[in-house]
Amino acid sequence: IPETLDDVLLNGLRVSHLEQADDIIIFAKSPEALQLKLDAFFAWCCRNLLVINGRKSWWMPLGCRPVAIPSFNINGADVPLEHEKSYVGMILNSSLSVEQRAHTADKAARAHRISCLVFGVLDRKCLEVPPRPARKLYMGLVDPHLTHGADVLPDSTKIATKKLETVQKTYLRKLLRVGPRSKVAPLFTETGVSPIRYRRADLAVRYLGYALQRPAEDLVRCAVLDSASLLAARAKSWVGDLAKALSLLPVPVGFDMPADDEIECSAKLPLLRGRLHENCFLQARPRPAPVSTFRGYLKLYAREHRTALTRLLLSDHGLAVERLRYEGVAHEDRMCRFCLVEVEDEMHALFACDGNEELARLRSALDLDVAQVKGHAVMDSLRGLDSFSVFQYLAADSETVPSLARFVHKVLRLFDDVPIYRNA
Repeated sequence: IPETLDDVLLNGLRVSHLEQADDIIIFAKSPEALQLKLDAFFAWCCRNLLVINGRKSWWMPLGCRPVAIPSFNINGADVPLEHEKSYVGMILNSSLSVEQRAHTADKAARAHRISCLVFGVLDRKCLEVPPRPARKLYMGLVDPHLTHGADVLPDSTKIATKKLETVQKTYLRKLLRVGPRSKVAPLFTETGVSPIRYRRADLAVRYLGYALQRPAEDLVRCAVLDSASLLAARAKSWVGDLAKALSLLPVPVGFDMPADDEIECSAKLPLLRGRLHENCFLQARPRPAPVSTFRGYLKLYAREHRTALTRLLLSDHGLAVERLRYEGVAHEDRMCRFCLVEVEDEMHALFACDGNEELARLRSALDLDVAQVKGHAVMDSLRGLDSFSVFQYLAADSETVPSLARFVHKVLRLFDDVPIYRNA
């Protein structure tokens, strides 16, 4: 394919075409130059006994639509005009402003179908997909679609990733077995999965670092440097889109801070504050737990116990403090259905309510379980702590969390058997 004066220039390097296996894309800035290249390409194929697939051949104007639509042919056969087409997995659109939305919408639809298959089929096969395998399936099957093209198309608008975010949050809620009203931040802090906008931004920045380390004559390095020149000239560019994508993030660096702030400021997530490291019983002064990681309680084998503890932590349970929230009842009026004295919140239901004899029996059984696992000395030290601190110790340790989850399951089931108290 000959070089012409109407070739595309990338940082001074002339680019006439790109080759990807048997897929070839030819560039030109004028109809005459493009037809010249098509003729030369056809002649080369004839000399090498190759055939051009006319059904897969098309042309597309990028950016401004020409006033007079030109026509192109290969050996007399017209090449059709397309306004949207897929090339090496990326959707190209003649209107560059909607190119990203078309691509992400397609990938979001594919990821959603896979998500439905994972939980629709496997849940029937094994009753319920445990969180750890579900997370592996997410990273292997769903995440590649949600992140596809992140390095080529930075998320320069929020609407472009809206569908991707919806698919990700739906999957993680199914993984944790919580409802659509659950808060967003715990979906990531409990599973160790990155929010999709940050994940895509991270991949784009990594790709930028890779491109800048390539040799000077490498096409991708030339493209990035040319894009930087366009940004300096206040023109639309890939580097400019990347800078805008980073500026649109809640916090431009990392994703720990926004999730942590949302939890600390949320009245709905009291049990996710002040959590301890998994080795807390071995530490003289327990370290705080990481903000985002795959939590130990999600590895529990007992499905009902694991789900009960997850819903308690994420405030997706049936206690009055949560259910009456959506009925507009003031916090101080969400009274306990058993004792009718205090607010029916998580700590009251687990450790304080004395309005039901079965609750006292369950607490005694929990004490015995913990004493058998950790020893009576640990139990004596826990008795000197407040109920919130006791809960954090038991939830953090891998040896005590099974007993705690079983206890939570039985307590919540006991409360669910009695209607919520509503002050008439």
